[in-house]
Amino acid sequence: MKKIKLIILLVCSFLLLTGFTSPYRKTNEELFMELQDNITETLQVENGKYIFNEEKITSLVNDSSVNFEKFNLTKESFIETAIYNIKNIKIFSVTPTNRGIYCNRNYTTGGWNYDRFFNSKTKTQELIDDLHYAASNWTAISGVSGLLTAFLGPIGTVIAAGVASGSILNSWYASLLAKSLEVKNRGYCGTVTDINKFTSIFTIWSQEEF
Repeated sequence: MKKIKLIILLVCSFLLLTGFTSPYRKTNEELFMELQDNITETLQVENGKYIFNEEKITSLVNDSSVNFEKFNLTKESFIETAIYNIKNIKIFSVTPTNRGIYCNRNYTTGGWNYDRFFNSKTKTQELIDDLHYAASNWTAISGVSGLLTAFLGPIGTVIAAGVASGSILNSWYASLLAKSLEVKNRGYCGTVTDINKFTSIFTIWSQEEF
C-alpha cells in the first residue's frame, strides 16, 4: 500500500514539475472574441471610416473554428454583417475633459463590433434604476415592441436587438448590467460601457479610468 501511495505521489510530482497536463481549450465564446480582435487588427481608420480588405476578413472567418450556430449565425451571415458594419459605421471620437480625463460625458459611439455608451454619474444612476426595474418586469417590458428602447434609451436599443436575434439577453442580463454599473459608478464622473454586437459580453469602466 505504501508503494502504491509513493508511486502516485511521484507521478503527481512529475506532472506538476513538467507541466504535463491537459492543454487549455478555449471556449467557443473566447474563440469568437479572438476572431473579432483579429479582424479589428486588420482595419485602419481614416477620416472616421474603416479601411479594410474584404478578402482578408473573409479568410480569417473561414479559417476560424468558431461554432457560429451558438450565436445564431453562420460563417456567411457573420461575414455579411461584419462587412456591412465595417463599410457603413461612422467612427466618432469623444473628446476628454480637463487634463485628458473623461468626466460626466453623455455620448454614444462605437465600432464595427461594439457599441460604446458614455453616461454621466447622474445618467448612469438613472440607467441602473431603469435596468433593475426592467429586470423585475422583464416579461411585460421585453414583450412590447419598442418598449425596451423607450425605457432604457440607447442601451435599450442594443438589448432589444439582442432579444430579437435570440441572444441570451434577459432579466438576468439586465440585472447583471445594472450591478456592474453600480460598481463603476462610485466615483464622480460616471461610466463607459461597451456592449459587443454579436454576444452578451459587456465591459464597463468608470470615466476616470477609461
